[in-house]
Amino acid sequence: MRVWPVVFDSRPPYLHGRERSSSLLLAPVGGSTLLEHVIVALDAITGNAPLVVPPPAAHPSYADWVHGLSTTLEVVQRPEQLTDALDAHELPDVLLLVDPSCMPARGFDFRELMHHQAIEPRIAHFLVAFESGFAGTKERVALDSTGQVGIQRYYDGATWPFLNGIIAAMVPCACGVQAHGALPRSLRALREALAGRGVPSRDIPTID
Repeated sequence: MRVWPVVFDSRPPYLHGRERSSSLLLAPVGGSTLLEHVIVALDAITGNAPLVVPPPAAHPSYADWVHGLSTTLEVVQRPEQLTDALDAHELPDVLLLVDPSCMPARGFDFRELMHHQAIEPRIAHFLVAFESGFAGTKERVALDSTGQVGIQRYYDGATWPFLNGIIAAMVPCACGVQAHGALPRSLRALREALAGRGVPSRDIPTID
């Protein structure tokens, strides 16, 4: 089984302009860029260089900026380029898709995700981060059919079931979701596409 990594860049609202500083992957984190942090985590599980999908309407110099960090990276601008870049895959291989907009506090670590994929290679695995509440709890006001007000209290790690974001996904190449350049541009859209194809998936919570 080989792992083919794909990293999705974005332009969050808090990064303004169209220059290099508006790219999340090229934004500084400590003494390096976020992309370099992702590369280190990927190097721990695969020797295949990641494909980088730029944000919409990326700057014309975007590919040059990425190649300035690593000449082994490939920037794919169009869906058909992504399909061609993954042409060497085989059915036992997996795609590792990363959305760095939900970076764990402890940094990226995909080894646990890799472990779960190795145990059950027929399904997709998503590394997810749950929302957390103040002091480990969240409260919601609820109204019943008679208009009576009640307070529902949820506890982190027990009864709070809502996600803050999806960090990464490992998807079997055999499911064909990458065919014909139709790979979704977000991991949430990927979950919907897999469900539509009847591909089972499992969430792996990250723990900070």
